[in-house]
Amino acid sequence: MRSFIILLFASILLFAKAREFAPIPLPQTYFIDLSVYPCDRYCLQEHLQRGEVFSFLAKITHTKEELPYFKEELQQLALLFRIPITTKDRFAITFIGDLQLFGPLMAKSAKAVGALLLANEYPFTITTRSIEGIEEYLPSLEDQDLIVLFLPYTKSDLLHSLPPPPAPLLIPTLNKRLLEDPPSTFYYGGVDYLAQIDKLLEYASTTRPLAIFFMERSPLSLRLSQYAAQKRPQTLLIDIKGRGTNLKGALTPQLNQSDLLLNTPIVTTSLILSQLTLYDYHPPLKLSTQINFNPKLFEMTQPADRKDLIVANSITNPTPTTTALLAPYGIDLDYDWLTYGLVGAIEELLLGGGKSAFVDGQLYYEIELLEASEGGFWPIDRGREEESWRGDSL
Repeated sequence: MRSFIILLFASILLFAKAREFAPIPLPQTYFIDLSVYPCDRYCLQEHLQRGEVFSFLAKITHTKEELPYFKEELQQLALLFRIPITTKDRFAITFIGDLQLFGPLMAKSAKAVGALLLANEYPFTITTRSIEGIEEYLPSLEDQDLIVLFLPYTKSDLLHSLPPPPAPLLIPTLNKRLLEDPPSTFYYGGVDYLAQIDKLLEYASTTRPLAIFFMERSPLSLRLSQYAAQKRPQTLLIDIKGRGTNLKGALTPQLNQSDLLLNTPIVTTSLILSQLTLYDYHPPLKLSTQINFNPKLFEMTQPADRKDLIVANSITNPTPTTTALLAPYGIDLDYDWLTYGLVGAIEELLLGGGKSAFVDGQLYYEIELLEASEGGFWPIDRGREEESWRGDSL
């Protein structure tokens, strides 16, 4: 019996700017039930037993009250056919974090998640809660579809004291590889800085020494620097703590024969680059992870400062539609790795699959190496063709 038709509606993409598209809703799949007969829970089960999955989807899409009884089957079919199906009338999401530390970031993330769900025509509620007392109230969140925990690297030990979450719990700020014995009951969305360092060092010369600028007072900067130092036996570690804005005392002639790794935030990195030029030091290569993949770098440094600067980047495939969708909210998806990962996680965990994927609970990122030159970031292995450009004219 013919009981369904699949209609595919393709989105029309209209140019909004040179590099952006209008945020027309994404393509969707609809299952239209052509049968005049109702189908109760037993009828739906018979469709599944006979392998009539399209008939099952056509019927259950229009039978809301039966959705909770087939939650597991719906999740499997959603992943198989990459269709958004939820067993609820709306998504319920809770954001948890230190409101003083992460308040603006959580607000921006809520806008991104809301825009994405609205574009897919899903109603939703987003609740924000303080991290204080999370051990006690976490089990009470069983009615949530997703819990998003904003946790800094310095507080990662808290994960070991948390009870198993009653719903999928995503930590977009942390990468699993950076943690000691990370709990397997959570999802992690952070960029893999260690893999980026590996790729950077593979590109650099194996015969030259490595000089690492870092900040000992930053646990993440120290962790990344220690990891890189283990990869190269000839390593010069330069802690810039307490040196103010004059780094002359930290610079040595050895830098002219060493590749540099900058495990420092954007402002500090810009200071280092400018003073290397000022005091006439010219390292063969200057390397950085995602930390300094930021267009502000071009406002804070001169072309001579950025010469031979290579940056690792994991924001490799933001779709034009999603990029344009978030732009009105002040979110630049081309550079915002946390929102980029959060969007990928939402697509995978709530909407039935996207371009991103989780591997052993960690969101997987590809890595590309970019050269900071000519006012933008250019792929080092594809030349400077206009279609490969990833920077803004400044």
